[in-house]
Amino acid sequence: MRRNGFSWIYRILRNECLNVIRGQRTWEPLSDDVVGAVATSDALEDIERQRAVQRAVMSLSHEYREVIALRHFAGLSYEDIAVTLGIPAKTVKSRLYSARQRLAASLSAWKVQS
Repeated sequence: MRRNGFSWIYRILRNECLNVIRGQRTWEPLSDDVVGAVATSDALEDIERQRAVQRAVMSLSHEYREVIALRHFAGLSYEDIAVTLGIPAKTVKSRLYSARQRLAASLSAWKVQS
């Protein structure tokens, strides 16, 4: 019984998150005024890193973004993600592996550029 309730609640949460994501405007960079207020090189590097990670995650396909969000932002286990998405746990692991590989490639390209 608990498993069904868990799955049902996370399915609703997942759908609501997807609705919010769909409804969001595209990400806009910080204005020069805001960046100028935080003028240290470390802070600027952190901002650029955050932008790079956000761009890399948003460039992933829907299936990859979904498992990354549920695993790393919601903190769900592989099994919980599998139940939530209605897919086998092996598929979750496979998608996470592929998504992480793509993120690593995107972020290593960013690191070379900076």
